[in-house]
Amino acid sequence: MANSYAHYQIVNIGDFAMNHMDLLTGGVGISEFEGVTSPDYRVFVMRNAEMNPRYFLYVFQMYYRNKIFYAFGQGAANLGRWRLPAQNFNTVAVPLSPVEEQNNIVTFLDEKCSQIDKLIALKQQKIEKLQQYKKSLIYEYVTGKKEV
Repeated sequence: MANSYAHYQIVNIGDFAMNHMDLLTGGVGISEFEGVTSPDYRVFVMRNAEMNPRYFLYVFQMYYRNKIFYAFGQGAANLGRWRLPAQNFNTVAVPLSPVEEQNNIVTFLDEKCSQIDKLIALKQQKIEKLQQYKKSLIYEYVTGKKEV
């Protein structure tokens, strides 16, 4: 528990929350909850309600993965806590597609991500089955039920 919540930021459902403190392992997301967050995080909202927030989420997440934000960061060391100051964040160019194109991009990416998630889950199930088979083989040979 914090000693004081005086400087904490209110986060509403649909707000963006961003870890700007670590541009190597940080991230950005759209809040699904009402609450507060540390003053060390960035909270921002869409100015234009017609735009698709998930489009911008994909853009910002790609900026993290491809270290685009990293180029705008600063800090004491190039590793670890490489931060993105607010004034630098405000200078980052973001592609602004028409809303219909934003929606098409989000639909396409959501479908692809869903397909990838299903493939990952299937592969994970196969790995778990192979691990169970490995354990049963080890058990059978160790207990003498099977011989080498």
